[in-house]
Amino acid sequence: MCPLKDLMIKGNLSKTARQVAAASAGPGSVGSGESSTLRMNRTWQKWSVICLILVAYTVFRVAAIPADPMYSGGFCHDCSYLSIVGKNLHEGKGFVLDSLWLVFLQPASLPMPYHNANPLFPMLIAGLMASGLDAVRAGFLISALSSTALVLALEDSAGIRKQIGRAHA
Repeated sequence: MCPLKDLMIKGNLSKTARQVAAASAGPGSVGSGESSTLRMNRTWQKWSVICLILVAYTVFRVAAIPADPMYSGGFCHDCSYLSIVGKNLHEGKGFVLDSLWLVFLQPASLPMPYHNANPLFPMLIAGLMASGLDAVRAGFLISALSSTALVLALEDSAGIRKQIGRAHA
């Protein structure tokens, strides 16, 4: 046995001496370039599987958009409201609503100004309508893609937290 390994077993080596002993132990030992390559390959394989699952999920969500989405269980009065505002944006009318079933708002007249505080969704609908989709299908497509975007954002957030944790360690 190597004298450096004997000292390692007894625990009488400094950190630098342990690194030298590990490097001199040969290609099959822990800490060699070969094991880090295998570790990288396993990480790559895990991420490949996760990415394939995410792509399959996204394709399924897009393919599952109903043929007539206006009459599906996923289309409600809020969806209609946002679709109308997105359609009006696409047509150049601005953030206006042509119809309103919510009687409690009692608008003085219609069309009325858009009163929702979240304009991004109607803006995305208007943007997708430029590709030839109708407002309802554009809304369903945004929903399908945003769930995948959320998973990617959460993963990125976790990756950033890991990087910050390593910097403080």
